[in-house]
Amino acid sequence: MTLKEIISELDMMLPNPYSDDEKTSFINKTLCEIKRFAAKTDVYRFKAVGTEIYPLPAFLCPEDIKGVAICGREIPPKGLGEEGDAFFALIPSGYILLHGVKKGDFVSIFFLGAAPFKKRADFESDGDFLAQKTALDGEWKYLLLRGAAADIALSCEDSEMSNSLRAEFNALCGAAMQGRYIKSGKYPKTRSVKAF
Repeated sequence: MTLKEIISELDMMLPNPYSDDEKTSFINKTLCEIKRFAAKTDVYRFKAVGTEIYPLPAFLCPEDIKGVAICGREIPPKGLGEEGDAFFALIPSGYILLHGVKKGDFVSIFFLGAAPFKKRADFESDGDFLAQKTALDGEWKYLLLRGAAADIALSCEDSEMSNSLRAEFNALCGAAMQGRYIKSGKYPKTRSVKAF
């Protein structure tokens, strides 16, 4: 889906006074809300030069990382003070520490691929700006549109419309989470927690 297609459908759903750049802000907010379960998993691969700190590319946010594998073997995450054979640790300033890798090992970082859209100022033409694509699954398009439309309606002070759209959005989110568990064949386990 391109940004132009999303904005066009958003305008048909809810006519509004905002520019394409402003609508992108509303779309990005909703994209961040739903990407945990609606984004496709993408992979960033590179060849290691040994145990050290590597910068993450600009398109890869640390909070979107789902896992790391070295030569096809998954390694666990750990804190910076912890030790172990092979592990990875995220450093807040946009770096990842890979411990236990050797020079020439292939590293795969699995992450959620639905990065927010860039702003108009980042492009030379409107055509390039509107041609941006999202890695969001097409089946979640209506969820994205409902969330963005609810925020636009609220900003236009139409609270009744906003509440209606937000209720639809929440119902679709619930159904999406339910569908995710059905696809995986299991539901999350409930844990007993003792009160102190």
